[in-house]
Amino acid sequence: MFTKKVFISSLSIMFALSGISVVQAQNTGEQKTNSDISELLTLDENNSEFLKTLMKDGYAELGRYKVEKIKDNVYHWDEGTKKLPGGATDENGAMNNPSSMYFVLSEDGVVLVDLGNGSQNEEDIQNAKTIVESMTGDKHLSIIITHSHGDHTGFGRSKEVFSNVTVDNVYVSDADYDVAFEAISQFDGKITKVHSGETVDIYGAPYEFNVVNAHTEGSLMITDETHEALFTGDTFGSGFIWALFETNGGNPLAALDKGCSLARKILNNNPSLSILAGHRWQQFWEDNAQRPNEMSIQYFNDMAQVISGLLDGTTISNSYTAASWAPDAVELSSNGAKAKIDTLPKYIEAYKKAVNQMQEAYVYSGSDQLSIESVNAAAAPTFVVYPDGNMSDEEAEKYIEASGIKEIVNRSASKVYVARPANGVEFTSDDVQGFEAIVGKIGVSSNFKLIGIGNGATFINQNLASYMNFVSGLALVNPEKGMDVNVSVPTYLVTDNDEIVNTYVKANSATKTEDGYYVNPESHYEVVAVNKDTGLDAVSATKDAWEKVLKKFGRIGNYSDVYKETATWYSRPLISGNKEADQARKYQYFDSVDAIDNIDRYVNTQDLDNDGIDSLWYEYIPEQSKDAKEGSVPAVVLFHGNTNDPRTQYDTSGWAQIASEEGVILICPEWQGHTYQGYTYDPMTDDLNATADSDVITMLKLTEEKYPQIDQSRVYISGLSAGSMNTTNAGLSDSKYFAAAAGHSGPFGASELNKKAVAENKDKYDMPIIYFTGDGDEYCKGAFDTTESNGGLQVAQLYQELNDMEVTQLEDVLEADAYLYGVPWTKRYTIEPTAENIAKIDVGAMENAKGVEISMARIYGWGHWNYTPDAKLMWEFMSKYARDVNTGETIRLDKQTPETPTNPDQKPSDSNEPTKTPAKNDTVTSTTTNVKTGDSTQVMPLAVFACLSALAFILVVKKSKKNN
Repeated sequence: MFTKKVFISSLSIMFALSGISVVQAQNTGEQKTNSDISELLTLDENNSEFLKTLMKDGYAELGRYKVEKIKDNVYHWDEGTKKLPGGATDENGAMNNPSSMYFVLSEDGVVLVDLGNGSQNEEDIQNAKTIVESMTGDKHLSIIITHSHGDHTGFGRSKEVFSNVTVDNVYVSDADYDVAFEAISQFDGKITKVHSGETVDIYGAPYEFNVVNAHTEGSLMITDETHEALFTGDTFGSGFIWALFETNGGNPLAALDKGCSLARKILNNNPSLSILAGHRWQQFWEDNAQRPNEMSIQYFNDMAQVISGLLDGTTISNSYTAASWAPDAVELSSNGAKAKIDTLPKYIEAYKKAVNQMQEAYVYSGSDQLSIESVNAAAAPTFVVYPDGNMSDEEAEKYIEASGIKEIVNRSASKVYVARPANGVEFTSDDVQGFEAIVGKIGVSSNFKLIGIGNGATFINQNLASYMNFVSGLALVNPEKGMDVNVSVPTYLVTDNDEIVNTYVKANSATKTEDGYYVNPESHYEVVAVNKDTGLDAVSATKDAWEKVLKKFGRIGNYSDVYKETATWYSRPLISGNKEADQARKYQYFDSVDAIDNIDRYVNTQDLDNDGIDSLWYEYIPEQSKDAKEGSVPAVVLFHGNTNDPRTQYDTSGWAQIASEEGVILICPEWQGHTYQGYTYDPMTDDLNATADSDVITMLKLTEEKYPQIDQSRVYISGLSAGSMNTTNAGLSDSKYFAAAAGHSGPFGASELNKKAVAENKDKYDMPIIYFTGDGDEYCKGAFDTTESNGGLQVAQLYQELNDMEVTQLEDVLEADAYLYGVPWTKRYTIEPTAENIAKIDVGAMENAKGVEISMARIYGWGHWNYTPDAKLMWEFMSKYARDVNTGETIRLDKQTPETPTNPDQKPSDSNEPTKTPAKNDTVTSTTTNVKTGDSTQVMPLAVFACLSALAFILVVKKSKKNN
């Protein structure tokens, strides 16, 4: 990586995510003392002031170099001192761009990762020599070169630096060897070329080398599980990557995308790995508003999102001027993402051209159709179709057009893959590999549809039974008999073969409810629909399958049985390469919004703050609420997660089903500022609503004016991830506007702004709040099973103080309370898994003298995403509360007599005349469009779960607590 002179500054929100260990290179105030150097190296401290300082403070400087401890046995070396840190300008006007090197200490030797910028200055060379000799002592040294660029091979040119050290081996990728050799030729005879996937034992520790050829042809990512480190050099950058070179056959972005998937796989398997990149200072550079700080798996999620956004129009592209030799260079980013890509337009076009091409299938993509008008884009169905033998591309195009698949794919910005048989004629067992290639191309999906017709149906039936755990809807048209299916899968069959029907009825534990329809009495997700008209053509059968089964459900792999294993679905591909683990993986069903037909959606764009830029939000109005009486309908504001689509919480959280059944109005703001079709909408908050009266409140007031049927005393907030943080913050800063709150995949801790809001509002308002979070959530799992300070405890303390409860003190946290943030809950209960819901939930709650509750729940095995059964629990919690719009007092509705008014300011109408809902495309205050959110099948209620929840509330296990 070379000097970066310009960063494009844009909206950035830094998340202090609980569970991520943060060690900032530029902050040396709380470094661990260095006991391990004295244990592993035999040096005379009296002869090394540098080493004495490093041993004492974990940080030492020598000339223009510093060395700092990152973790046990791992040390970072670069040219960024306190006087001249990275990004600062020296006396000659040159920006300091340190390159990172890392020492890894072990009993048998020392590994040095990269050789930095180097220097021709004699003082620098002597200081570097002192550092190498101090860190190595009497041990031998081996060197790893992450890639061939001169700012990572620099000291290879200086024989003096290594003159008193025994160098055993130098490892460099085979692809980068020729370019790197000139710089490291002093080690000729000791250089080992490594290849992607190769593991080498170095001083007793296995180092796994993987090539990701996006920066150079041989850039390495090196996994060292022994020392819990993932060395990435410039392979993924340190906040931004230069994908500016002719690598990977002219398609560096494809290599980068593949590399991100591999990195996420490695980190999912080894979540304790620290990511140690090639220019560590850039991660913390304040001039970059989107800096990642300490890097985690989220960095690779963000980078993958920037790449995928090239296809759907959500990626932001700005000119990039730092690479003067590439005047057409651009910098790619995404609002909220902490990763950027600097590349060339020709590489973007190469990626877009190649991404939908594969030998195994004809691919049609609707990704470029993504817009503010798209429907169910956040849980879009992805189709894989096995036709009746080989189908030409023209025939495939005609089929998806006539069957309606193309329309579905376009409106949800999704994809369809029409498989091709390997032999060019018909599908056989040899095509299983092709299926795996297609699924590998898809990567992740929460709504995977599999369709087979004739020979294709037989292929599925006879070869793919072991893959059904991630299929959310299966359609087989005239299959022949196949394998037994051992997991449930919602199935549509065209067959008159009872044996085939019984195979799928048994797999779903279903019983016949009407002619041709079978349902598991304990799970409405597990259905089999049978059409015995075997003469039905493929197009008609596909349409029938969509209506009867395929549109109804999604299925998400966001769960793990392994204690605190990262379970988050979007960083875990459907097929990981571990067949046994893939087939054992459990997937949670959810109801798809495609099946809801009683909610109208209104798309709103309006300049809320008179800055010339429109904001964006969505309103979802159930049929039963359109003409309801004034002040009679509750509303919920739903905040999406970091970088998510604003429709995410409607599409994926379960709130759409609540709205459909209960008549609740849902409001989904694009609070962060998303980009669609080249237009970036204005953020509604620049601090996640930590301060009061953001544009979110402006939007809310406009919506309340537009819909007078909204009961302003029963407006609630809820959110996912960063939306959960918005919920936490708004519950404290904007308490007067909301009756109750619910967060998912949070809480994340307390900020100074939170504490200020509590101080301002604790004598004015109470705020009931509930959280649901998985212990397989990579950002939050560290907050469980600990007696130390954590995000959940900190948020509980905020709301305890706001609600005039006894505030839990850290020193009083008991081991018995550690499982749920260390809070001494006065009510505790457990919700066990059911046939519909795979996860166990432990819930804790407490309430003040007025009946205002704080509650937090732990979802065992769940990753960082919505768990749809929680929406019903959230609604049961929040709907108990209202807020007096005049006094601000919190009201417990479930403890009121029926005649008690809940909103004195909105008097019930004396007549039965309804209010008028705006016409579908008619609005004064904003640009509004309307579409239906689904088709015509009624969504079944979560009856079993509701009963179990009610029972759980009754069986409360009380614990003793000090009196308030």
